[in-house]
Amino acid sequence: MVRTLYVDETENEDYFIVCGLLIDPIQAEKAFKIFKKKANHLPLSGKKKSELFIEFKSIMLDRSYQKLKIAMLECLNRCEYKIVYSIFEKRGTILKQAKKESVYIDMLDKIIDYFDDDISVIFDRFKKTDFDKNIVIKIGNKNNVISIESKDSRSEYGLVFVDNICSSIRMHISKANSTFYYLLFNVKEV
Repeated sequence: MVRTLYVDETENEDYFIVCGLLIDPIQAEKAFKIFKKKANHLPLSGKKKSELFIEFKSIMLDRSYQKLKIAMLECLNRCEYKIVYSIFEKRGTILKQAKKESVYIDMLDKIIDYFDDDISVIFDRFKKTDFDKNIVIKIGNKNNVISIESKDSRSEYGLVFVDNICSSIRMHISKANSTFYYLLFNVKEV
């Protein structure tokens, strides 16, 4: 069985983080459906619920629906998964786009090298299609990468999970007051 590595990135003024969630896509889908049933019982207006259900982005859950984020990560913990992430310390500098793209590919390369087994890779789509293509070309040549593609997070349950995992790791590293890092299992920094 080939598992899928879902990849997303996050940053703040001090760190740029790339994170991968290795999981069976069927398990990710089941966990997400359980989570969505819990979320569906929230007493929200139709407009607010619609907005929330379009995309369970970490920024929305961190700010307004922290209990929902906890429920999401608890649903994930019913699955067998691994989380691998890499950190680039910016030291107060602003990453220009070309440098950020180079750093992203280097960090993703480290993450993929961590795994010995064959994997499929799905990364969150960027607004720059040439960057997406560059990632596919450079990372797709690795021996253990069976397939690689970019997708929109609204169409991939694993990308929704990894988006929220990224923010939890970022807050943990930044020592922010609110962090859900303690809910994550099988986490490794490379």
